[in-house]
Amino acid sequence: MMVGAVRPRVSADITQTALFDDPLIVLAAAHHPLARAAEAPTIADLARFPWIVAAAGTPLRNHWRSIFETAGVEPPRVPIECGSVMMVRQILIESDFLTLLSPDQVSVELEAGWLVKIESAASLPSRTIGLTLRADWRPTPAQATMINLIEGQARLLGDHETS
Repeated sequence: MMVGAVRPRVSADITQTALFDDPLIVLAAAHHPLARAAEAPTIADLARFPWIVAAAGTPLRNHWRSIFETAGVEPPRVPIECGSVMMVRQILIESDFLTLLSPDQVSVELEAGWLVKIESAASLPSRTIGLTLRADWRPTPAQATMINLIEGQARLLGDHETS
């Protein structure tokens, strides 16, 4: 069982159930040049900086690439690929890198003012977070209870976001 970003293509022996949509934002350190920009940067502006993003083939990397491709801008080079939010956070704080993450993943860092959301002139995608299971998997009673709790919390989150 996995709770995470829904993959666009999975094998026939895997099932995915959408739980909620997770917004994505561009993030940088508070000292980043774009954090002090008078106007929202364009996608071309974002492409001028180095990025740290998840590995090629991951849903997050695909969303990142689509931001640039949709705007007709060549995606920038990615000198660092990393899936660890803790590592990404530390690299951002100590550099002029940008990244694409959910604000929920770095809420403490945003509240502390270490990281800031870089407002973009373009709309950013969201990713679907879901429950991924083997199709033939039969959960134990405890696992079934946990799945029900996860699905119930996702429904509450959806109700909260629409009200």
